Amino acid sequence: MKFLYQLRVLLISFESLIIIGSLYLAVEQKEILQRAAASLSIDGEVLKYMMLLPIALLAWIAKELRDLVFENARVARLLVSWPDYWKLKAHVSAALVFAITFAVTSVTPWLFQAGISSGFNLLLFALSLLGQLSVAASVYSARFQIQEFVMQEL
Repeated sequence: MKFLYQLRVLLISFESLIIIGSLYLAVEQKEILQRAAASLSIDGEVLKYMMLLPIALLAWIAKELRDLVFENARVARLLVSWPDYWKLKAHVSAALVFAITFAVTSVTPWLFQAGISSGFNLLLFALSLLGQLSVAASVYSARFQIQEFVMQEL
C-alpha cells in the first residue's frame, strides 16, 4: 500500500506533467524549439546566473523540507507520532527527488558546453526551471499546511 502511494505521489503531480509536456515538445515540436533558441539573445553574464537558479532553488527546497518536519523537537515529535506521517514522508521524498532531478537537468546543457543555443538544451533548462519553481511552490504551500496542523494539535 505504501509503495503504491509513493508511486502515485511521483506519477500524479504537476512536476510529472511538466516532464511529460517537455517530452512531448522534445519529440513533436523540435522546429519550434529550435526557432525559439535561435531567436533568444541573452547576455552571457545573465545566463551564468540563470544557470544557478535551479541549483539555488534545490538548496532552498532541501532546507525547507528538513525544516518542515524538524523545525523544533516538539513539532517533530508531533509529526512523527502522527498516523499519516508516512504519507508526509512520501511527499517530502518525492519533492526531494524532483528537486534533484530538475537541478541535474538544469546543468546538463552547460556540462556539454552548449548552453541554451539549441532547442533541446533550451527545453532542458526551461523544464528544470519550471519544475523547480513548481516544487518550491509545493513545498512553500506544505509549510503553511503543516504549520496549521501543528497549531491545531498543540
